[in-house]
Amino acid sequence: MESVWNQSIAVWKWLMDHLIYINLILSVIIVFFQRRDPKAVWTWLLALYFIPVFGFLFYLILGQDMRKGKMFRVKEVEDRMRYSARNQEEFLKSHDIGLDSSLARDYSDLVMYNLETSGSVLTVDNTVEIFTDGEKKFQDLREELSKASRFIHLQYYIIKNDELFDSIIPILIERAKAGVEVRDSL
Repeated sequence: MESVWNQSIAVWKWLMDHLIYINLILSVIIVFFQRRDPKAVWTWLLALYFIPVFGFLFYLILGQDMRKGKMFRVKEVEDRMRYSARNQEEFLKSHDIGLDSSLARDYSDLVMYNLETSGSVLTVDNTVEIFTDGEKKFQDLREELSKASRFIHLQYYIIKNDELFDSIIPILIERAKAGVEVRDSL
């Protein structure tokens, strides 16, 4: 019985002696091997440092996203994007540039750079509208939101609870009730 007690003490002593290194390794796991919101990362890092060893146990129990379906969907999208980028890259490297646009042919080096550095695939038939008047921009936004049939993803740096946002909320609620996926990125 005493040897078990001595072994337990030895294990705890080793843990306490190496606590800094253990926390460092566990922190790297939390920060670099998980795709998380920065607020969640900081929360778990604080838990890890203020509740050493047990903080990581809490993380394993409470902090893991066990929805495998979500992980597989994300991987599937990433694989499709990588496949598209690889196909376009091979196409450009073969110098068989049959792109419709002479502009795309002229800037094939830039297209290749975007593919190699960020996996950005060249797409066609895109339109961009530049707004110089905020009222016109939000009027157009409300019209486009009303037409949404599959999803609405909004991403703004700051969203104020003001008259402008109050005019968008009913549209988002109506589209969500119609089965449209409505998401924001705050």
